[in-house]
Formats: sequence, C-alpha cells, structure tokens
Amino acid sequence: MDVQLSAPLRIQPTSSTPLSVEEAHEHLAAFLHRYQNRTSQYGGETTLASAQLEKLAAALNKERVSTLSASTKHE
Repeated sequence: MDVQLSAPLRIQPTSSTPLSVEEAHEHLAAFLHRYQNRTSQYGGETTLASAQLEKLAAALNKERVSTLSASTKHE
C-alpha cells in the first residue's frame, strides 16, 4: 500500500519587521540550536530541512562577515 502524500504547509505572513543581518543571523542560529536539540532528543537524524537551515545560517554568517569588513574599511 502506498503512503498518501500531502502538500507542504503554506505559511502566509501577516506582518514583517526589518532585521539587520546580525539580528537575522542571531535569530536563525538560536532557532537552529533549539531545532537540533528537539530533533536529537527524539533520535532524529539530520533532515533536509535542518541541512537547508544550516546552509542559510552559513550564508547569513558569510554576508554578516563581508558587511562588517566592508564597514570597517570605510571608517
């Protein structure tokens, strides 16, 4: 018997707040840490979602570092 697949959940934001690169990185790092703790508690393996979150965190960190180095060059 085949498992019935369902469509992914659609999230509709109702509002937004602008964040700096540093704030976005901090929020994402904290979320990723909590997410990894939750999944490891239940014996969860690295999922595609957590791998994508880690890539996003790395990209934000790279952007943060380049933004910081560019701002220090202009001083």
